[in-house]
Amino acid sequence: MESLKLGIVTVGLKSKTHVVLAAHKRAADMFSEHHEKIFRVDSHIGVSMAGLAADGRVLFKYLRRECQNHIYAYGSPHPVSRLIVKLSEKAQENTQIAGRRPFGVGLLVAGVDKSGPHLFQTSPSANYTEYIATTIGARSQSAKTYLEEHFMEFEDCSVEELVKHGVTALAGTVKTKLKPEEVSISIIGLDRPFHALSAADLAPILGDIYVGREEKSEEEDSEAWLQSEEDD
Repeated sequence: MESLKLGIVTVGLKSKTHVVLAAHKRAADMFSEHHEKIFRVDSHIGVSMAGLAADGRVLFKYLRRECQNHIYAYGSPHPVSRLIVKLSEKAQENTQIAGRRPFGVGLLVAGVDKSGPHLFQTSPSANYTEYIATTIGARSQSAKTYLEEHFMEFEDCSVEELVKHGVTALAGTVKTKLKPEEVSISIIGLDRPFHALSAADLAPILGDIYVGREEKSEEEDSEAWLQSEEDD
């Protein structure tokens, strides 16, 4: 659980038609590439992780293999909720078998099936929960606060609005301005297979968010100045 708390922050949120995963890509040092945080499991399922990357890759490959086996056997995409049950059973084995340790990673699993969009969070204890919106990783409390304030709006959001909410929540977890290459966004919808946004797509979204923040800060400073004048 501690490794999960130290992982790079990732955010998930859903409307009645789409699920969005947003993650902060961080480089180990100035000479290295940014680590990918969101992975395609199948055309209707994506995964983001926080914690030990090696453990996350093991579970990610397991999910991909189960999806491929289901398509081969039944000729249809794997139902999301059933896949989560299989994932939790695999994770739970490591909590009770001697010689093994729990997987030190938490996953946000986003997917769409016949019952609609889904967003699940798993933990090293093998528990899983379905959410409207959630976040995991280091410094995720500020993102969680933002999601708690706005989650009532998410159900009827367009995909563009949902992406903007996800990026705004993510931006609140870092002290500096996010760059497009530091953000990973993936979308899955009833009418859209797994799709990752490029840095060019993210640049105007980040620009709008930071311009709005600056305007809000100026308004708050102006109100504080007027209040101080009235008090005097």
